[in-house]
Amino acid sequence: MVPNDSTQRLEKILSCFPKAKVGFLGDFCVDAYWDLRGQGEPSLETGLCPNLVSGARYSPGGGGNVLANLAEAGNRSVLPYGCVGNEPFGLWLQMAVGRLLSERKGSRGAFPLACVEKNYDTPVYVKPMCNGVEQPRYDIAGDREPPLEAQRKLVAKIVDDIRGNKIKVLVINQQFLHGVNTSFLRKSLAPFIGTIPFLYDGRDIPDGYPGSILKLNAPAASRLAFGEEGRDAVESAAALREGRPGVVVTDGERGCVVASADGLFSLPAIACRTQIDIVGAGDAFFATFSLAIAVGATLQDAAALGTCAASVTIRKIGQTGTASPDEIRKMIPRLGTWKQCHLK
Repeated sequence: MVPNDSTQRLEKILSCFPKAKVGFLGDFCVDAYWDLRGQGEPSLETGLCPNLVSGARYSPGGGGNVLANLAEAGNRSVLPYGCVGNEPFGLWLQMAVGRLLSERKGSRGAFPLACVEKNYDTPVYVKPMCNGVEQPRYDIAGDREPPLEAQRKLVAKIVDDIRGNKIKVLVINQQFLHGVNTSFLRKSLAPFIGTIPFLYDGRDIPDGYPGSILKLNAPAASRLAFGEEGRDAVESAAALREGRPGVVVTDGERGCVVASADGLFSLPAIACRTQIDIVGAGDAFFATFSLAIAVGATLQDAAALGTCAASVTIRKIGQTGTASPDEIRKMIPRLGTWKQCHLK
């Protein structure tokens, strides 16, 4: 149980989320779910039997889920940076992101992502479902970087927003090896790391933005620190903190570890005795952690609120869940106690 003064402090941080000036750079895609219902009559043209789809559902995926968590946690003014193609899926994704950010105002919103006119397709991951079981996917694109001209425009927009004081924190999520976090973009943004806090969570490029606050899961932290998986999260966090303003390593049911110049500290996960679904828990943690940093929270307080958000989403079975401020607030009294860690 957290002390009353800690509870009040965390609740105050949470209440400031709508005021945060946050930019979010991510790999946006469309997640498509098609419900199959068998095959139809042979085609007159080809003689092949079509696969019949009884229903289709679409949602913003990849970085779109991190953005959804930033918005649901209370900040609908976040500025998104990403690319889509000039085709129907790109148009749909623009509209979906616009609605997500303008939901409280009841409008459809603008088209917030950069549209690439040629030589780029919006990444789409089509997941056929048969009796509730996912079949082999159909992947559209996702293996090609945006053209250099689109990358230049993206960099220019981010730099203008940093210099214009429109964002006080840049949150970066890398999910596609050939996505928006290209070597050109990383090199172009490197001089601005430290002018405002950069927070980074990368799947394939775990140290893509040296000097940023780094968030990794335990296997990724072990690989980056030691070149192999299986090392203790505390060891990994300690090895990675040199030259960085902070490192947070999430470790599933074991909780998380925070490392900085102030020391090494661990926080246990909030216990859950019912069925859980961990899909999206890392995105919820990262989004809430980032918003807390954006409003001036310490690394430990930010990680505590991230832990609350992840604990909310793992209880939402069969969905990539998000966590609202009220849901996060209800988890705060259930937080464990921070412990200082010592290397053996």
